[in-house]
Amino acid sequence: MKKDLFTFIALIFISISLKAQNQDHVAGYKEIHLTDSSRIYRPGTETNDPLHFRPLDIDLWYPANISSTDTALVYGDILRLLENRANYYTGTANSIGLTTQVAKAFCEGFKCSDPAKLLAFRTKTYKSAPIQKGKWPLVVYLASYGSMCYENLTLLESLAQKGYFVVSIASIGRFPGDMTTEKEDLFEQVSDAVFSIKNLYQNSFIDFRKITIIGYSWGGLCGNLLPDKIPGIACIVSLEGSEFHHYGQKDPDAKKEDSNFNSLVQTQEFRNRSLNVPYLRFESSPSSSPDDSFDSVYHFADALKDKKILQVVNGKHQDFCSISPIVKASGNCSQDDKYATVLNLTLSYIDEKIKDQRAFKNLLEKSLNKSVVEIK
Repeated sequence: MKKDLFTFIALIFISISLKAQNQDHVAGYKEIHLTDSSRIYRPGTETNDPLHFRPLDIDLWYPANISSTDTALVYGDILRLLENRANYYTGTANSIGLTTQVAKAFCEGFKCSDPAKLLAFRTKTYKSAPIQKGKWPLVVYLASYGSMCYENLTLLESLAQKGYFVVSIASIGRFPGDMTTEKEDLFEQVSDAVFSIKNLYQNSFIDFRKITIIGYSWGGLCGNLLPDKIPGIACIVSLEGSEFHHYGQKDPDAKKEDSNFNSLVQTQEFRNRSLNVPYLRFESSPSSSPDDSFDSVYHFADALKDKKILQVVNGKHQDFCSISPIVKASGNCSQDDKYATVLNLTLSYIDEKIKDQRAFKNLLEKSLNKSVVEIK
């Protein structure tokens, strides 16, 4: 009886806490492993090789029911997925220790915290918690070049807390899993998304009538190739997606990347992409550094019929993922509100398109010419 009373009190506390944070749900997480037998992953192998067919590890966030004994994951749990999968997809043990290496690189890059604090940082995600009963609108998140869910954990958690079912698709190219800017690797991520969504159709908790696509960087380009392959897409959010290609950059690989993008533009998939899906894009401010100069830009959105492009004031590419805020929170370092601005506008835009809520316009008006600028 005392245990039941404690559980009841704990759940009441959680409910009050969520209301104080303007959240409706708790974020649950589950990892599922799929195999697409229509695609060969490791060339020259027999069908009994575990990597012969295309492997997929899919990350799911969703509104969950939790008990008083459930504890949230730490950021190290999320980063460790990268190490485990790097070893698995290459068929080697070469990535042992990668979790700590990445944590160290993040801390050094943002000059804050230390690997131990970052890896122990408590998230708002509860692993394997039962999903709440209901029909939750689907959001498909496509990770940036060679990356996966750890880059935008805060966004994925926030979507689940607001009542969305999120499937995160990692950016994994052809064997041994190295992404390149070649169209063949891009289409692997596209196919991963399509295959994953089709495998979720049997899930009775997901509402497939209005699907949101979100892509960060390379994932933004990938996401814009999905509308003709998946029915029910209601809107696309591009977080500085690579569909806006900058030609003539000074990077040593720039010429090859320009050629690869031109090759993509000529494909049937790109030419026949949908122009009718509402599209919201966030992009960084122009850089004054000579190293970031370019000759011209492929203006992807010119032909789109329902578009809105917002430039984040003083924004950099890193401001469209949650790595920096998490690192700085783990080390109690000061941080700006650029990511929070992008996050809140993204959530309100999706609520408008999917749930017919109308907070986006007011929030945008408050942000215009302060934290964002609209590009016409």
